[in-house]
Amino acid sequence: MGLAFTDSGEQVTVRVRHQVLVVTEGIANNGDAVVELTGADLAGTTSVTSKSGDPEAWPEPLGLLDREITGFNLHMR
Repeated sequence: MGLAFTDSGEQVTVRVRHQVLVVTEGIANNGDAVVELTGADLAGTTSVTSKSGDPEAWPEPLGLLDREITGFNLHMR
């Protein structure tokens, strides 16, 4: 899924592979949808402004994200 942040101009592609969220720069051509949003939209304080592609694609990965930031162990390869 492509995420285009209208407030910063940043564009990324988000995928879930082997239960890991993978974020890469730019919007891939083969994504399910492209969502235009702001940082506030991602935080859940406002609603997404527009989207193209599969309309059901946006809520699914958003539901996988934890809204509450807690401490965690980070493993680097």
